[in-house]
Amino acid sequence: MLYIDELNFQRQIDLLAFIASQSTLSLCVWLYPESKVLTVADQEVSKINKVIQPVTAYDDGFLPQHTELSICTYALLNSLLLSKMDVVKNCDSIALYKENESQWEVATIGHEGMCLVRDITLLSLLKNAGFSVSLKPPSWW
Repeated sequence: MLYIDELNFQRQIDLLAFIASQSTLSLCVWLYPESKVLTVADQEVSKINKVIQPVTAYDDGFLPQHTELSICTYALLNSLLLSKMDVVKNCDSIALYKENESQWEVATIGHEGMCLVRDITLLSLLKNAGFSVSLKPPSWW
């Protein structure tokens, strides 16, 4: 696992954009349990879906709602940026998934300022792109 300690929302979106530029990935926004919104950045919130893995696991087995998977495009990421206040208020995490895969590949957990990347072979590429990335989690994680 790669760890990127990043509080800045714009940089979190930049990370998603950078990784999505390397291959075709789908994006999903995961809501906080208490969120009641029906859309996030013009993306519809779906019924609970056990097909894809959420970023946050809850002790009681709760499965949060999420947006439908959508191909991660510049327009979608820009829509998230334009909806920053709604995203910050209602969303636990944003994740990228490979086609036909249930496990997320990349996740940003905005309220914790943490980005996670499963593919450790991206370490040098991410460092060269200016991201502060580590193979070890920060001490507070």
